[in-house]
Amino acid sequence: MSVKKMTVLSLYTAVALILFVVESVIPMPVPLPFVKLGLANIITLIVLVCYSPKDAFLVLMLRIF
Repeated sequence: MSVKKMTVLSLYTAVALILFVVESVIPMPVPLPFVKLGLANIITLIVLVCYSPKDAFLVLMLRIF
C-alpha cells in the first residue's frame, strides 16, 4: 500500500469518526435506542466506490475499533 493511499484512507477514517461523534450529538425525533442515521456509513460507501472492497472493510474496521 502506498503512502498516499494510506494517508487518504486514514483521512476517510477520521472523517467517519467525526461524523459518528456529530451524529451522537444530534437529537433523534424517535426515542428508540436502535434508530440511528448512520452518517459514518456514507464514508464507507464512498471508499467502496472509489477504492476496493478490501479498503472499505479496512476503513470500517478502523472506525468500529
